[in-house]
Amino acid sequence: MTKKRKPTALRWPMMELGDVVSIENEGVTPQPGEIYRYVGLEHIEQQTGRILNTQDTDGRDIQSLKYLFGPSHILYGKLRPNLNKVALPAFSGICSTDILPLATRSSALREFVAYYLRSREFVHHAVQHATGTKMPRFGPQQLLKARMPIPPFPVQERIVQILQKADEIRRKRREALDLADAILPAIFHDTFGDPTSNPKGYERTTVGVVTSLVTSGYTPRGGARTYVDDGPLLIRSQNIRMLHLDLTDCAHIPEETHEEMARVRVVPGDVLLNITGASIGRVAWADDEIPPANVNQHVCIIRAKKGVVTPEYLAYCLATPWYQHIILNAPGSAQSGFNHARVRALEILVPPLPVQRAFVMQVQALREARDKCLAGTEEIERGFEGLLARAFTEELTAEWEATNAAEIARQTAVHQRLPCLLVLALLAEKVKRASRAAAEVLVTALMKYTFLLQMEGNGGRRRLYHFVPYHYGPFAKELYTDLQALQEEGLVRVDNDSEEDKTKITVVDPAKVDEVLADLPDDLKEDASTIMDTYGDLDHNALLKTVYEKYPAYAKKSRLRRGRGPSRPTKSRGKKGQA
Repeated sequence: MTKKRKPTALRWPMMELGDVVSIENEGVTPQPGEIYRYVGLEHIEQQTGRILNTQDTDGRDIQSLKYLFGPSHILYGKLRPNLNKVALPAFSGICSTDILPLATRSSALREFVAYYLRSREFVHHAVQHATGTKMPRFGPQQLLKARMPIPPFPVQERIVQILQKADEIRRKRREALDLADAILPAIFHDTFGDPTSNPKGYERTTVGVVTSLVTSGYTPRGGARTYVDDGPLLIRSQNIRMLHLDLTDCAHIPEETHEEMARVRVVPGDVLLNITGASIGRVAWADDEIPPANVNQHVCIIRAKKGVVTPEYLAYCLATPWYQHIILNAPGSAQSGFNHARVRALEILVPPLPVQRAFVMQVQALREARDKCLAGTEEIERGFEGLLARAFTEELTAEWEATNAAEIARQTAVHQRLPCLLVLALLAEKVKRASRAAAEVLVTALMKYTFLLQMEGNGGRRRLYHFVPYHYGPFAKELYTDLQALQEEGLVRVDNDSEEDKTKITVVDPAKVDEVLADLPDDLKEDASTIMDTYGDLDHNALLKTVYEKYPAYAKKSRLRRGRGPSRPTKSRGKKGQA
């Protein structure tokens, strides 16, 4: 039996990211009264790249310079790269300057690059080369110098398809977890009503009244130097997870220190609340199996009076959004923490014990189901990480590449020709809509049609041209090269009109053009048709005005915007000045 041979060396070319993407950090200062869709690092979920909780925001509420981005960009979080914040927006907006908007060049698919930036290998590289201690950043120059494998375009698409299917499974599991987390406040509200209005008339008092102890511990003198390999536990804030204790990373203290800390010893039934730091508000309770333990100064012990409230009820109450909002938004809590006095002053409803226990039973059933879902999610995450690691070493697609070598070669050739085919499709659509006397297309108009297709259609994810702001808006010098190639094939004629000082393009053989366009993917054919339906009837000036208004970042060097001449210049500035 022949063993499947794994590739010993990467056959895909390695390219610097500077040859794969460009950083389009076009700055904008938000203006009062203008509405923006703003994305900060806090809106990008770690690892997954989901964009969460963004809202349309008035410019007066957004301070300082921001970067423009659109649905064709990758948003890369350069601050603290270990957080792995890489997003693919489906909308246009502005983002924090700690986020780099990346535009892929024609050699790479947007989603393929984004998956590589999320891979463990790249995150490790970014962390190793980040600068700064407290707030490390993986800056633009380090990013562009990093290298990544670039397989043939069909292989990129195959890898993205595989990873997207796995990602969809991850997404559904996360949604199930989010739903489970949302049920707790729903159960609380159905059982007790709004704590503020207390519609069921339960006794209302404070935490201080229903508890016998509210206190915190301390870190033993000498800190970590006093810790031992085995002994009583010192529970710290990292050991308090939301509604459960994680004792896998607990510090251990000597027996004599444990005796000295008897006042802050944890007993079964104690509710433990984080009252300082980034994890403020996390709450759990000690069950009957808690080993000998104490807490440090960041954890508050809340000991409920027996026969008044149950520890589970108290912990579940503190975990609901109503109480979390109070804890997280108390004046000064970000600096000094949520102190003991504030804990004691928290108002709480005290329903009869049977009602408390019935509520706890419902929530515990929910938590058990959630824990099973979480275990499955963790397994799915490990599987996805394995796929991601294999995706960029040829291992994931090696067998598929060998089986489909001829088709990959054919599709690669088509992809290399896509820019020419795209331009040809736009010209063909323009001819269909024009009379014989008006079948010519100005290069400035063709440049804008191509740009609009790339920004608004499926072409945007391919980034076949690299547009930059120039004299008449978005400009891609490669388009002139492609027009020359099409002319050499006898498909178009390129004329420079000396009187109008504008390059004109004419389709020479429509029948031959239709034959050549058979290789163009259907989605791009539809895009070309849609762009012409939307913008093809605009005259030259109206087309430029529309592009400037929709994409102002590309109008910053415009001669028309700066009033440097009429809409139809009368003096030639060369090809680059024409578009």
